[in-house]
Amino acid sequence: MKDIENAYKSEMEYKRLRADGIKTLDLLDRVQEYGFDTLEEYFNDKIDYQIKNTPFTFQEVYPENAAEEMMKMISKGEAGLLLMNTDKTVVYHGDGYYNKEYCVEHNIPVIEYLTIGGTLVASSGELSIGVCIPRDIDVSLDWLLHKIADYLSQYEGEVIVDKNDLLINGNKICGAAVYKDDKSFSAVAQLSFDDKSELIRNICGANKGKNPSWLTNVTREQCREALKKWLL
Repeated sequence: MKDIENAYKSEMEYKRLRADGIKTLDLLDRVQEYGFDTLEEYFNDKIDYQIKNTPFTFQEVYPENAAEEMMKMISKGEAGLLLMNTDKTVVYHGDGYYNKEYCVEHNIPVIEYLTIGGTLVASSGELSIGVCIPRDIDVSLDWLLHKIADYLSQYEGEVIVDKNDLLINGNKICGAAVYKDDKSFSAVAQLSFDDKSELIRNICGANKGKNPSWLTNVTREQCREALKKWLL
């Protein structure tokens, strides 16, 4: 039986001894004593253990305030979950193309993020997520998207992680972008719950092989509560 709590304590002891120049058991030998066959298996469970034991703040904010609140958490290296109350169309712009003229013409606010991962389009009824995690927890966007995909697969069938996106039958139901510095890992993600394909094409241009789609068997509220249960 795996014992992640004592395996984690053993790793901390291992690091202290190595820092002091004291010979000790290899880390693999240590975690095997607590039921882990490989370091990969241990490190995966370690992330979940650290997340579970890290206090997360929670805020519901309007999109116009989201970037500022995210930057506050990033600068402090805090763990937090933001859910954006989207009652109109907004664009979260990272490093990708968007149709600026269209946004100006249609009075669509553009929220600038220091993220890698393109442009996310949000509108009423969708779920916009912001997550900040301290850098001492070794997470990645791939890890975060796989967590979301595992949850959605319970309702929607197979959900595939493809770089910064989640796909169902090759169609995009979630886009995400990431930012990292020496204090924090942060990501924003956008889950779609109805057909916004024309709007997305107008703002983001050609789909580049990924047609916009949406979730049909799980609700925004279910996803919202699942995120809160997981992180809070």
